[in-house]
Amino acid sequence: MIPTFPTFKRVELADRQDVEAHTSRFEPYSDFNFTSLWAWDVSNDRMISQLNGNLIVRFTDYRTNEAFLSFLGDRQPEETARQLILHSRAMGFPTELRLVPAISIAGTSNLSAQEDRDNFDYLYSTRQHAELNGPDFKRSRNFVRKFERDYPGAVFRTIDLCEPRVRSMVIELLKRWEGRRSGHSTDIGHEREAIGRLLETFPAQRLLATGICEGDTLLGFSIDELLPNAHCICHFWKAEIRCGGVYDYLLHRKAIHLLASGIERINCEQDLGVAGLRKSKTSYRPVSFLKKYRVTTQCAGGH
Repeated sequence: MIPTFPTFKRVELADRQDVEAHTSRFEPYSDFNFTSLWAWDVSNDRMISQLNGNLIVRFTDYRTNEAFLSFLGDRQPEETARQLILHSRAMGFPTELRLVPAISIAGTSNLSAQEDRDNFDYLYSTRQHAELNGPDFKRSRNFVRKFERDYPGAVFRTIDLCEPRVRSMVIELLKRWEGRRSGHSTDIGHEREAIGRLLETFPAQRLLATGICEGDTLLGFSIDELLPNAHCICHFWKAEIRCGGVYDYLLHRKAIHLLASGIERINCEQDLGVAGLRKSKTSYRPVSFLKKYRVTTQCAGGH
């Protein structure tokens, strides 16, 4: 059971059903998705609570590890935000709430909300990326064709992360990927640990893993979670940087597979304000965003 605020508990695998009782009512904001909450809790300090029928999360910043509060829900949002801000002040946390979904502040009048562009979730159309029609997708079409020309023996398929051999292939790809991403060791370390947490608990997760294989070499993989309302979240997506067009090819083939399974939208999460990541995610032509906000009360101190 999720305790009532101000009592919190650490996120555990057994909490999935209770968390999803909250998240299933709304669009799939990546930060509140249970798999994300679990996988990225690499320091075991994510905590959850509930207040006024809303899900409360004590996050730690993805990059600085600073603790802060947020909430998902549409029940008494102004009162909920006020109590969270007062609690944050008492605990020495930032007195603004972060990663607050748009749905949580819709219709409020006594909250000050600032768009947090760095944390908008990118939503892509599976149909658009399966078909790659029109001038907007010329770049992707060209990259897909290039990859097919350069790697005619490459095969796209679902992969079983329960198999030791497949896990070894994923780990080897991560090592190669990291070796070409020097200068980002902290972020890479966190992501490697998060992927490790998924690999350890994969049988308990509801995930789809796909990959591109050339013989015994994994050139790219994607780990996605199929959700209600024709959505999925792409939790991890890695490929050989040296293989031109590999990301476009993987997205294209994955989109075909997902579309056949009734999935219409892929949530590829946020760019965290990283310039290169924003450029890349924008180039794939998102159809919309799930917006998030930094929220304070209009009067200082939350009164």
